[in-house]
Amino acid sequence: FRTVVSATDAFPQSCVANAIHVGMGAKSAQRDSTAGTPESFLIQSRDLYGNNVLYDPFKPLDVFAAVMQTLGMSCDEFGMPLNEGAVCLVATVKNNFDSTHTVSYTPRVSGKYELTATLVKPGARMTISNSPFKSVVKSSIVSVENSVVNAEVMYHRAGKLIMNSTADAFTSFNVIARDEFDNIVENSNVNFEGYASRRGVVVGDMASYRNDITLMSNNDGTYEVSYTVTFAAMYTLSIEQGGLQIKGSPFELSIVPGKLLPSACTCQGGGFAGGMAGNPTTYTIVARDLFGNQLLEGGAQWTVHVYTAKDLLLGAEVSSIRPVPVDNNDGTYLVTYLSPETGPHRIMT
Repeated sequence: FRTVVSATDAFPQSCVANAIHVGMGAKSAQRDSTAGTPESFLIQSRDLYGNNVLYDPFKPLDVFAAVMQTLGMSCDEFGMPLNEGAVCLVATVKNNFDSTHTVSYTPRVSGKYELTATLVKPGARMTISNSPFKSVVKSSIVSVENSVVNAEVMYHRAGKLIMNSTADAFTSFNVIARDEFDNIVENSNVNFEGYASRRGVVVGDMASYRNDITLMSNNDGTYEVSYTVTFAAMYTLSIEQGGLQIKGSPFELSIVPGKLLPSACTCQGGGFAGGMAGNPTTYTIVARDLFGNQLLEGGAQWTVHVYTAKDLLLGAEVSSIRPVPVDNNDGTYLVTYLSPETGPHRIMT
């Protein structure tokens, strides 16, 4: 007579995950993935004696579950983190009705993970034989438009990123190369380009001026951006690659004047050229930095000597007229003096 021997119920320590990259036996199981790339593997359902548990319409279906979690941290069966900072991902498990179950998932956050596959029984979840296994999720390719600036010198104003720097000051910050899922692409080989551009500041000057900016890879997914600009003005700072701008680019770059340099300061106005005896005469001191940029605020202390013709004739060390400049609080100072004499005068500021 004939008889049919069927497999008994699925036994967790006999069930096994099968897939490329999943190690077997004594070797620790490992599966490498790329962020955004769908992954799948099979779970083979077996009984205590290693027999494949085939579909039986008269028995309850085997149910398996799989949860991916940050290595060294924990998630519950619903994919909720049990540790702060844990990344959890619940996989989809499909019964193929041939003793196998397909586990599918798409990781999006790079890092080291542990994937736990369990056999679900009433009131219990039991880990299968080669579970958990480790998984390393690598970042995807660089997304230029999702790469960002990490700069302490930046701040927000009216919804825009603004950066301040001083004329001739060496300024640097980092650009972080990221994929579309915000992962840092540590092996990035993208060649970013950067430049600061501005329009002419003199009336009628419609030309466009450009300063190229250096970007150097730190070989860890970040790029050091460095520049030195000497002309104080408002610039547009662009960081791009292949015609695509990074996130937030172009930025507004404000180059402000440097420190006051007396030898670079200038005087302007009719009073500096001369005047009429007995009438008040004025001229303006313009405070400038090393590169001739006009300072935008006051606070400087000036000493002005106006030597009359008599002072010059007598060789006086101290002038007879010593006006006190008025601070306009915009980098300019108004000087007013009145000389009772005619003839040559000397002004020292």
